[in-house]
Amino acid sequence: MADATPKFQILCLSGGGYLGLYTARVLAALEAETGEPLGRRFDLIAGTSIGGILALALAYEVPMARLVETFAARGKEIFSAREVPKRSVQRLRELGKGLAKPRHRAEPLRTLVREFLGDATLRDARHAVVIPAIAATEGGAKLFRTTDADVRAVDVALATSAAPLFFPLARIGADLFVDSGVFANAPDVIALHEAEHRAHVPRAAISVLSVGTTSAAYALPADTPTDTGTIGWGLNNRLLYTMMAAQQQLTATMMAESLGPRYLRIDHPNPPDAWNTLGIDIASPAARDMLLRLGDASAREALASGALKPFLAHRAPSR
Repeated sequence: MADATPKFQILCLSGGGYLGLYTARVLAALEAETGEPLGRRFDLIAGTSIGGILALALAYEVPMARLVETFAARGKEIFSAREVPKRSVQRLRELGKGLAKPRHRAEPLRTLVREFLGDATLRDARHAVVIPAIAATEGGAKLFRTTDADVRAVDVALATSAAPLFFPLARIGADLFVDSGVFANAPDVIALHEAEHRAHVPRAAISVLSVGTTSAAYALPADTPTDTGTIGWGLNNRLLYTMMAAQQQLTATMMAESLGPRYLRIDHPNPPDAWNTLGIDIASPAARDMLLRLGDASAREALASGALKPFLAHRAPSR
């Protein structure tokens, strides 16, 4: 009987700021299941924004449990420990943040990422990665690859997560970069294209595991006014979450139609009231606990279903 193990496996990680703690928890559970670095199971790892940071950590075999512990404990250093604003005045005050300067500084994130990756360059990675960003000064998309020998991983991490309004633009050399979540919140299609057109892998040999950030099912309340303007769309980041959700839903649909059963998406559809706790830059104790709980639940469900078995059985060659 022919070996049913996929010949080329890709791991794709969506963006979502502090919501990526959910993603990290899922990955940590899968890594614990394998008993070794999870990156060794994938021929290519792709990630956007926080997913890009996690993808880089996997490529350098940083333990996912360490990522979970660090982001759970120090997320407030990067984002904020505040709760989601509940009252109108609080929401308006929150909306005003970021008008003159980004809501958060980049230095705490850079410091944290350097603790994991140091000054390693992309060529030092043990596993192949592709990390999208927007090359703002060139006017177009940029894909950072393991072949970008002299680019530091920490700089790529800042480039892919430089979300407008939330973080400053990232600079690499003379160029400025913006968070790739603007165009590829779920990098799955990019990774599929990389495998087919750069690695020349037949589509029939490709399998993709995609992990979200609990935001794909975000939806506006039914009583949202039809004439909602700038303030209404800006309150609690409604426009941002709507765009993130639409991108992830479209990507998942396209990938499922392209790969069929060889595409597996792990995510948690949050009920509307969850967004009274969760947020892209909300690192409150309540948000932390909910994301960890949801990550555990999703990992248990995926492992129990047996759908992950071929992914976790695969052995990818090291670089």
